[in-house]
Amino acid sequence: MPNAVVVATDLSASARAAIRQAHRIAGQRDAALHAITVVDPDEPARLARVTGMTRDQADHRVTQKTAEQLDHELAAAGADATAQPHVIIGPPTDAITDLCRRENAALLVLGYHGWGESGGGPGGTARACTRHAPCSVLLNRDQHDGPFTNIVAAADFSEASNHAIRAAADLARADHARLTLFHAYINPFDSPFLYDAGASALIQLEQYQQSLKADLETLADRLAPDLQHTPTTELILEPNPAKAIASYCRTRHADLAVIGALGRSALRHMLMGSTAERILQHSPAAVLVVRTHNP
Repeated sequence: MPNAVVVATDLSASARAAIRQAHRIAGQRDAALHAITVVDPDEPARLARVTGMTRDQADHRVTQKTAEQLDHELAAAGADATAQPHVIIGPPTDAITDLCRRENAALLVLGYHGWGESGGGPGGTARACTRHAPCSVLLNRDQHDGPFTNIVAAADFSEASNHAIRAAADLARADHARLTLFHAYINPFDSPFLYDAGASALIQLEQYQQSLKADLETLADRLAPDLQHTPTTELILEPNPAKAIASYCRTRHADLAVIGALGRSALRHMLMGSTAERILQHSPAAVLVVRTHNP
């Protein structure tokens, strides 16, 4: 059963929050913690050209110095006694996802930005790792290194969504956080083929809304006995689910959004261009993408 936690860092100050978050979650799960930083192959090549070192000597020097920096960052985050450090020379995404496979990781933690990237959405390395990692991925916000307090889980009633909701409930229980089950839906009766339905369409829409609400409340009721706070539900008529959940997280000050890596909202294992990718781009909160096959 996968249980290890991997945290990837570019050794920046903002990445320290991701290390602390990974250290905290690994402690809750009694899981092994692995910390990885990846060196661009151009760095030792440049050193070899400038100094006359052989490539092997340059690789060794760069790896040694980077390992010292990683040890410093782990100590600053309070994780030096528990984390196993890894320094790899190579492409970041390949190195990080390979380590996750090798260590049978259940969770990969990264900062939203890193490797010289900035902006509102996640950086390229974070996006690529979210697509290709064999495990669940937590994209942590730069300043958040403590327990989550207000978690929003996207629900579309698929198996992947139900799996993500269980993961959200586990975090809510461990952190004593509030949990909201969120569903955005379109009006299935808003169709040119039903233009003459009139009052009948309105009645059907109301019944449809009641059915969705009942399904959400059933999910919440199942989770309630294990949580400190009774889960709440939110049902919103909005054809753009990514926009809806990002807006909801912003107005309700949520600090974590939880989504499945597969679902009925056109989600695929490769997340680029999907609803999940748009949530990653626009969410003001940290985002946990849960792999169906990997609790």
